Amino acid sequence: NSKTPNWTNEVIRQVNKALLGKNTFCIITTYVTFNLPKFQAVIDRLPESTLFIADEAHNFGTARTQANYPHKFNRRIGLSATPERHFDEQGTLSLLTFFNSVEKPTFKFDMQEAIDKNFLCRYYYYPKLVKLTEEELEEYKKISKKLLKYFSSSKGDFLDNPIISALLLKRKRIIHKAQNKLDVFRECISEIQTLRDKIKYTLVYVPEGKSSAFDEEDRILINEYSTVLTNEYGVRQHQFIGITENRNEILKRFSEGDIEVLTAMKCLDEGVDVKRTEMAIFCASTGNPRQFIQRRGRILRKHPDKKFAYIFDMIVVPDLDEKIFAESLKMERTILRSELKRVYEFASISENKWQALKTLEDVAAQYSIDIFSTEIS
Repeated sequence: NSKTPNWTNEVIRQVNKALLGKNTFCIITTYVTFNLPKFQAVIDRLPESTLFIADEAHNFGTARTQANYPHKFNRRIGLSATPERHFDEQGTLSLLTFFNSVEKPTFKFDMQEAIDKNFLCRYYYYPKLVKLTEEELEEYKKISKKLLKYFSSSKGDFLDNPIISALLLKRKRIIHKAQNKLDVFRECISEIQTLRDKIKYTLVYVPEGKSSAFDEEDRILINEYSTVLTNEYGVRQHQFIGITENRNEILKRFSEGDIEVLTAMKCLDEGVDVKRTEMAIFCASTGNPRQFIQRRGRILRKHPDKKFAYIFDMIVVPDLDEKIFAESLKMERTILRSELKRVYEFASISENKWQALKTLEDVAAQYSIDIFSTEIS
């Protein structure tokens, strides 16, 4: 990778020795380096018997990477907790096809098994409803009316039109940045205080701005949550973002309790081990199942001093008013169904399943959705 810039000569040397039958080797690389022409040149020299392993394989489904799939390797293993790529059906299909798992995975080890066999810790799940303000609801309604033009009632789905993604994204941003989340955040902190003496070993996933890179909008958002923790609750917290330096030192201080809360944004999803985490507050209302599953995985890591984990999850669902949503009820129900499926999945293997689902019973009834059903339809 970029931190070992002189890798090329060493890799070629090892490959040549192997081709002469003098040794075996293992090359570990990043996906960025994998796509470089000079690494593709290395792949061209590798024998067909090479074993190819892709970790976090969902990242292996981008259009650029698809063009570099090493089809000559017959032995392929793709590892992922979330192989489906969000809003990328073609990328998902290409990925599953390459690893010969379109019909079903070769091997599956689900979350319930991992908990039952003591690889992950048991957890309590608390979905928290967040209401939109009048201004947010009005904007949400305007976008819904535009979306309705592209919704097929007979098919129960949207028509194929690029405008839909833009409109759905605009609507998602209203939910993502809902003003009332801060008040619900305070409620979560108060509940944590009733569960334990101190707010400690807690991760807070803060809502993100629209850019993939950390920008001024992100800074304002994360500072709001940090200020609540520091000024109102006297909590020792540290922000953990994509540009954070001294990450290992910060995580060490967090695991020792010196830092009580990490407020995270655009990181701590995958590839970071924070076993000591006992509490998590998801304020981001992410619509990406992969992101939520990866985040849950961070919280459920086993630790000798941790018996249970506790997850607070903010769910923003607009209050239905027949006058406002009468025409778009079927469309709203279609959009909400996937969100409630996610809530059901995470509640269903929690220690407080029925209590968690009861929280959403009334709002689900408004949409004529049975939240207690294993097949939400």
